[in-house]
Amino acid sequence: MNMESLSQRGAAMKELLFKGYKEKLFKEVNLLKGEENNKSAFARAFLEAMNKQSSVVSRGVTTASLTMIRTRFILDWYETNAAKYPHRLFDYHQQLLREGMFEAYNQWLFGTVENLTAYDSWTKSHAYEYKGFVAFQKARVFRIPAGQYYQAK
Repeated sequence: MNMESLSQRGAAMKELLFKGYKEKLFKEVNLLKGEENNKSAFARAFLEAMNKQSSVVSRGVTTASLTMIRTRFILDWYETNAAKYPHRLFDYHQQLLREGMFEAYNQWLFGTVENLTAYDSWTKSHAYEYKGFVAFQKARVFRIPAGQYYQAK
């Protein structure tokens, strides 16, 4: 992460990301619908892995459901696609999972957007985990390495 994540622009990006999951990615039951002509093999692999999790949002896109989806996605990605499509963001997510901070990260990322009162309650009842994540995050600068920009040609 970088200082951008702590700014107003970072807050706006959190909202865009949450809305993207809710209104774009999980709008259709089948995430692969309409993707037949997508020329990006990375995008297809991503959508196939995410499509396996689409049943989790049957009751709605929430911070809790996104945490579950994203956890399962990372586990699946490293089993099937990581060697072919290495990606620093997914490495970061895997690191947070290993360190026990992935739930706190998802709360930080989506909780304020979804429900500020529930987010505040979560941070109070999980103060140790949340403080650990915040300290970890502030000590890191996140950058995508060259060669990990998967775009269709």
